[in-house]
Amino acid sequence: MSEDEVQKLLQQHPHLRTYMENVSKKVKQPVFYHRLPFELKEEVYPNLVYPTKGDVFVHIYRTKGMDEILYHAIEPTLNEREKEKYNRVLKLILEKAPEKKSVISDNELKEVLKE
Repeated sequence: MSEDEVQKLLQQHPHLRTYMENVSKKVKQPVFYHRLPFELKEEVYPNLVYPTKGDVFVHIYRTKGMDEILYHAIEPTLNEREKEKYNRVLKLILEKAPEKKSVISDNELKEVLKE
């Protein structure tokens, strides 16, 4: 991935920018890829970032002091307003769930959710 593409990603995804600022204190700047390169599977000390779905990225790295390769998901966090909304929805689900019948299939779940 070109430096311009990396800079654009960092501008578009504040959570990625914040993560990179924090992790740069521990490891060198990782190499960014459009997708996980198969040819790097044998890399002993990888240090790379690639996008997954949506706003989620994965940082794969290992330094000489580490026993294993670390796979770290870089994802946005909820702000306070979103956390409040999430908690209200979760509370409603927990209140209403015991009243609903058990479901096994996706179709049954869709029917219960329509109620």
